[in-house]
Amino acid sequence: MKIDEKIQADIAVAMKDRDEHRLTTLQMMKWALKNKVIEKREELTDAEETQLLTTLIKHRGSWWMRLRRTADRSWRRRSGWRSK
Repeated sequence: MKIDEKIQADIAVAMKDRDEHRLTTLQMMKWALKNKVIEKREELTDAEETQLLTTLIKHRGSWWMRLRRTADRSWRRRSGWRSK
């Protein structure tokens, strides 16, 4: 089983368990892998997936916060959300 398949299976388990923290983390990992595939324009090897996830772990504080802010901004644009 490839890493991205394992992440997808873990996402399903987290959804069933209603573990929001784990679900969000796994979704961000999946998003990062998908983003890299789009950037590279071909599938990642297992070594490349492992390297990307290792980098995410090393930079998890600042990287996750930037990713979360970007996702929040994207959601706000799509939903038409406005602050008062």
